[in-house]
Amino acid sequence: GVAVSQRFLERGDTIPPGGIPIDAASLNKWVHDDTNSFAIHGYIYRVILLDFLFLLCLGCFLGSASSSLALQINWPASWPYVSSNVWWIAPTLYMASDAIEDSMIAALLLLPSLIMDGSVRFMRVATHAKIVISFFSFAQLLALWALGSFFK
Repeated sequence: GVAVSQRFLERGDTIPPGGIPIDAASLNKWVHDDTNSFAIHGYIYRVILLDFLFLLCLGCFLGSASSSLALQINWPASWPYVSSNVWWIAPTLYMASDAIEDSMIAALLLLPSLIMDGSVRFMRVATHAKIVISFFSFAQLLALWALGSFFK
């Protein structure tokens, strides 16, 4: 359906096409609407599964690229040593927050009895955390690239 194609649970604050704000009542109504059963199945077994693959690929890329760039930087001797493992923290947090978000979406769609104000709020917090941490991970990568250009 339109709502699933727009990945409304991950990207928006409303349920398309009507623009109804996402809360426990509206999500519960959407899930129990029989016309959405095919869309729910597609969201869980196609979108979410592909998103798990994507989060692993992106997180591993961000972590390995950051770590590799950090190892190539000729850090000033006056700076303290930082293990290359440190550069995996943000990408790992990104993968964790995205996995939590995906798991919450799947759980709420598969088990509508779990749809409550707290569970919907928790899912939304995981979504916002994923976005913030992914921006930080990309910023980290760009900063390490810039530092590598400066400290050759």
